[in-house]
Amino acid sequence: MFEPIIYKGYRIGMTICYDCNHSLFSRIYGLQNIDILINSTGGDVVYDKWYKYNKVRAIENSSYNFVTMGGNGLVKNPKAYVYGFNPNGKELIPINAKKGSMVNNSPGTIYIYDIGLDDGESSIDTSINQRKSTNKNYHLEFPLGQSSEIIKKSKRLAENIYIQQKEDLNIIFITIEGDDILRAEKVLSLLYSEELGQIRNKRYIIINKYKNIDEEFYKNKLSVVLKVRVMENFCGLVLESDNINSCYQSGKNRTAQVLEVIDNKYRIDLTRTTGPEAIWKNKNGMRANWRRNFEWLISWKAHS
Repeated sequence: MFEPIIYKGYRIGMTICYDCNHSLFSRIYGLQNIDILINSTGGDVVYDKWYKYNKVRAIENSSYNFVTMGGNGLVKNPKAYVYGFNPNGKELIPINAKKGSMVNNSPGTIYIYDIGLDDGESSIDTSINQRKSTNKNYHLEFPLGQSSEIIKKSKRLAENIYIQQKEDLNIIFITIEGDDILRAEKVLSLLYSEELGQIRNKRYIIINKYKNIDEEFYKNKLSVVLKVRVMENFCGLVLESDNINSCYQSGKNRTAQVLEVIDNKYRIDLTRTTGPEAIWKNKNGMRANWRRNFEWLISWKAHS
């Protein structure tokens, strides 16, 4: 299961289309020390979302990640893209084998990435200066830099999992220390914990705590990883450290919203933090019963 292909000494893993939106599928390859990930999809996707997902898949697995899409690149709005990232998440420039063409996504063209030219550097999150916004409709005010107080007022369900009732809602707080946020299997094992199975009306907030964050690491890697965590898990996330604090939550159409601080608080809209319950539904090509297989995969990976 999920065995990488060995080609000329390179260990290669492959995901298909929407698989790249779920970190676990590529992470299983990453835990086997793959060198290259390939995501093949039919196109017709939102550029910014696919860009973020695949940049993070490269970062969290320390592997090259190349994305190829089908679709007619000659139409006005093709929504089909070709791009690649090095193991530090830096976007690489492809060579268009169709000489003389200025079209970046021309059907039938071969795009070549020469990893021998890779300088191994990282690159800044293209959305690092994303405008912060506030929610007019919010249900939770999370105090800046006060996550410890939030946890004290919550009931401990298991290690790193806490619950706090708010009217008819059960707010689940998941605590992640430092770089564990880059380990998708760690995050997922908490979000899909058995202790949460019988609890109704859940809302999910991840609290990622650091002592001090290197600013280059934040700009180049952590910033985009945190955005993808809320996008792929449909949750809220609070980053807390001595020097950098921020709050994110899933936005409309599974994008990432960066929240502005108002009166030293983040105003979180809990309707967009329903976590796994929002993902595994019978709609948009998804099936609710697929969740059982996904949970099995999380458990299998955690114990393997």
